[in-house]
Amino acid sequence: MSKKRWEYLDILKTIAIICVCSYHFSWAGDSSFHVEGMSITILNNRFWAGMWSICMPLFFMVNGALLLNKKELDYKRHLYKIVSIGIAFLIWRGITIIILGMSSGALKTSGIIEVINAIIFGGKITGIDTAHFWFVPLLVSIYIIYPFIYELYAKKNKWLYFFMAFLLVSCFLFGDISSVLKNISACESINVMYIFEFNPFKKLNCGMLFYFILGGWLHRERERFNQVPAVKMVAIFFVGQIVLFIQWFLVSKSSGSNWDNVFNGYTTTATLLMSISVYVLVYKCSGKIMKCEKLSTCFEIVGNNTLGIYYIHWIIGYTFLVYLRENYIAYSGIVLNYIKAIILTLGIAFLCKMFKKVQIIGKIL
Repeated sequence: MSKKRWEYLDILKTIAIICVCSYHFSWAGDSSFHVEGMSITILNNRFWAGMWSICMPLFFMVNGALLLNKKELDYKRHLYKIVSIGIAFLIWRGITIIILGMSSGALKTSGIIEVINAIIFGGKITGIDTAHFWFVPLLVSIYIIYPFIYELYAKKNKWLYFFMAFLLVSCFLFGDISSVLKNISACESINVMYIFEFNPFKKLNCGMLFYFILGGWLHRERERFNQVPAVKMVAIFFVGQIVLFIQWFLVSKSSGSNWDNVFNGYTTTATLLMSISVYVLVYKCSGKIMKCEKLSTCFEIVGNNTLGIYYIHWIIGYTFLVYLRENYIAYSGIVLNYIKAIILTLGIAFLCKMFKKVQIIGKIL
């Protein structure tokens, strides 16, 4: 008996990976904070860039929706999955470091020990950027504690709701309060993030764990949220985006440097609201969207290959997109950036589909 495929989850994964490809190697134009002042174009770019912050939350929500709502947990299969992801991670680190190192010439001055250290133990090699790999260890860390979360979730144990409330307050709410207080001279010395000393997880891990559990719960209660009018969800999304934009301005102003409202936005209440609204909206609209067979096929192919796209887009970005941008693409803009991201996503997705026909390659995609 074949497993039921939740088509709306494919759409969510597609939105997430397009946001990743929009954020990395952006062609949107300048969106940084400048103390001396900013043009309308810069402010517009930063406002729309804020929606990219839903990328990682959506990935973890989809993971939670799929894993936490299993009828039963196969421990042996789950352990195999963790090991497989770990091995693929090391292989892709090796591939990325070798290709980018050869492309930039960084490997010419690196010894074999330095390269091995970079591949296995996360060491740095000057001229080779592997910053995007942070995602996989975090995912595996959640997979490791997933069986404990599953047992609480399956039994609808009230302790899990207390745990989620704790994660929400310590990771999201107090972080937002802290960013506001830094802009009030009488309160700027107050360290409200001290509460995080009581949290056993790092801030980013804490946030993604919350999204993971939230995704499971939203999927279980999807019909209840389906009753919420779409216009309310759209309004919530834009409220979140506006709040995130204001937070970017306030934090950047108080620090005197640009605050990345995408990466740093993952653990903000604003991005949480945006992620929930997108999740619900996609579920509500998925039936109509998937009526188009070609569109449905594209979403399924992308949905099946998001991790492969994540690994490969970084290599293409540094070996081709940067060169293309510096030599041939003079224009910048949000629309152009999305076109680039969609072409990159679809191109790599179909490439992964072909590569998966080769058994050995398929196992690391």
